[in-house]
Amino acid sequence: MKRLSVLGIWITLLWSGALWADGMNGTGVEAHEAWIRATPPNARMGAAYMHLMNYEPTADALVKASSSLAEAVELHHVTNQDGVMKMYPVPEIEIPGGGMAELKPGGFHVMFIGLKQQLKPGDAYPITLHFRNAPEVTVSVPVLENPMSMNHDAMHRMHHGGSDD
Repeated sequence: MKRLSVLGIWITLLWSGALWADGMNGTGVEAHEAWIRATPPNARMGAAYMHLMNYEPTADALVKASSSLAEAVELHHVTNQDGVMKMYPVPEIEIPGGGMAELKPGGFHVMFIGLKQQLKPGDAYPITLHFRNAPEVTVSVPVLENPMSMNHDAMHRMHHGGSDD
């Protein structure tokens, strides 16, 4: 059992290193492995997740996101307070210098309020990210049913082209 735990730690470290090395020659802030959660018909809210890589030595922050997908787009955070999950808007999401901010289910995310349409797997939508210091970035973000079930190679191909063949 101990061997399995050590192996899991090594795999996690190697996978994290592969994420960081992917695009290491970037500048400013870039979004990697972005995805939007698919929604049922008539859903009024949705969410987007991603890794924000800051290639500059000084800290930056995501201060706003915009998209035509919804009436309002906000930055949100989910916390567990005494066993109760609470979601609330935040003014910004800090990205350390030379580091990463992870927007993920159950944590920080981009929240779409008043969706204008159903978000279906296979579709992709532009989201513009606005930062405190770095220039704004517009990314085309795919809608996925459950990307957590995908392995790293499939995620990499999805975001950088290529096929499963």
